[in-house]
Amino acid sequence: MPFTMRRRTSSECTLLNSFSRQLPLLVSAAALACGDPGETLSEGQGGSAGASGSTAGTSGGATGSGGGSLGGSSSGASAAGGSSSGGTNAGGVTSSGGVTAGGTTASQGGTPNALGGAAASQGGTTTSSGGMTSGSGGGGNPSCTATGFYVKDGSLYDVKCKEFVLRGVNYPYTWYATRNSAQDLAAIAATGANAVRLVLSSGQRWTKTTANDLTSLINTAKLNKLVSIVEVHDTTGYSEQSGSVALSNATNYWKATDIMAALMGQEAYVILNIANEPNGNNTSTDWAPSHVAAVQALRTAGLNHTLMVDAPNWGQDWQGTMRGGGGASIWNADTKKNLVFSVHMYDVYGSSSTVTTYFNTFLMNYEAPLVVGEFAADHGTAGDVDEATIMALSESLGVGYLGWSWAGNSADLATLDIATNFNSASLTTWGNRLINGENGIKATSKPCTCFN
Repeated sequence: MPFTMRRRTSSECTLLNSFSRQLPLLVSAAALACGDPGETLSEGQGGSAGASGSTAGTSGGATGSGGGSLGGSSSGASAAGGSSSGGTNAGGVTSSGGVTAGGTTASQGGTPNALGGAAASQGGTTTSSGGMTSGSGGGGNPSCTATGFYVKDGSLYDVKCKEFVLRGVNYPYTWYATRNSAQDLAAIAATGANAVRLVLSSGQRWTKTTANDLTSLINTAKLNKLVSIVEVHDTTGYSEQSGSVALSNATNYWKATDIMAALMGQEAYVILNIANEPNGNNTSTDWAPSHVAAVQALRTAGLNHTLMVDAPNWGQDWQGTMRGGGGASIWNADTKKNLVFSVHMYDVYGSSSTVTTYFNTFLMNYEAPLVVGEFAADHGTAGDVDEATIMALSESLGVGYLGWSWAGNSADLATLDIATNFNSASLTTWGNRLINGENGIKATSKPCTCFN
């Protein structure tokens, strides 16, 4: 079975056990992993974590300067009630180390404790394809034969066979294509970020990002030593948001001859996030089969890049479809086994226990890496986000994160801006937390050795 939890090294276990004393929900993760007794840009992402298991949440949108309305409501189920946002109670399951993991129920809305394995820490050691040990801070590998980013044993590695953990921000290019993007990307790099997620358009909802645009963005990011994560945003909330298009639209965009030409040869510098939040709250059953088709189509077309797949439920996965292993068919469909999964953490993740449960459960079910592709300190009036736990667990477990977003959010989501009016000298409260705070970008980001 490809979806197995790998055994951790002694150094990883030491770190995990240390961290589990700070966040008790990680104790079971340590036991299972180590054998020892966690938009102008308004998107209607998911519902708030409410007081009952069937509370509906709505998030209204605003019309963006890019000419498209990103509004629409989404009916998100409550994270409370012990079903949607919680982990699976695994009481009585015996860990690989012979210790019984007792599934004690947490107090957060009846959400059971997760008993997940933990991913490799950022400095952890994993045997690379070249046969030599290399963590994010390890030595070189003269036997490395990689041609781009690749996935092995739950971690992402770069072309130099060094572990790479994403630390960056989202940049809203498609709505602000007339801005000086070279200046903006340089400012993002100056924060210490090692990656930037570029919001692009297939032309269905906003002005199409051309092959020339794409080439310019990738090259500018490379000049600033930023890894590019490229995504098509037109699919957001399909089919619940007005104007949204199916995942196949994004697949066809990437397969177009001119776009393919812009991407080929960039496997060492570009990760292809197939589509942004391509499933709303009513289409989660379509999430896996539609992505199986997309992955197969992109591989058949000849794209060998690391692929990133967004979770269902407007990216928040409050139903636990992706978290619980529902992406196994997507992983198995990838002949390259070069795929990462991305969850967007907003108001559904307002408590430490919910965040911890998600990380633990996902990492127990997958050998594919997890990335927090979008998150902030809040989701406007929809609710608070426990960004402290997201950032702390990401750092201790080697999970990548990308803050939303550099600037340009609509007035109702202005608190999600990182830089005030795109001015990097004027960081918002959220921006200062993300960049300069504990477990923030400056403290934890390591440059990709692909630029060495």
